[in-house]
Amino acid sequence: MPQTHPFLDEQRRSVAAACHRLAEAGLLIGTAGNVSARTGDRVAVTATGFVLGRAAPEQVTVVGSDGVVVAGDLEPTSELELHLGSSAS
Repeated sequence: MPQTHPFLDEQRRSVAAACHRLAEAGLLIGTAGNVSARTGDRVAVTATGFVLGRAAPEQVTVVGSDGVVVAGDLEPTSELELHLGSSAS
C-alpha cells in the first residue's frame, strides 16, 4: 500500500519542479519523456500519460528499488525499468 511521508513528498515535489524547469526550457513536449530522481533506495518517477510541464507532485510516483510503488496513486512510467537501471548505485 502506498505511503505518505514528508521525505517521499519532497521527492515528488522535486521531480515535479524539474519537469516544470525542463518544459520552460523547451526540452519537454506534452507527454513525451519522463523524469526521475533517486534518493537512497527510492526512485521518484513521473507517471505515465500526463503532460510533464503541468506536473503536480501528486502525479509523481515513488517506487522502491524493486519497482514496488511506495507513494502515489498513479501508474509509474512504462519505462520504469530503464529509470531503475540508470539510477542504480
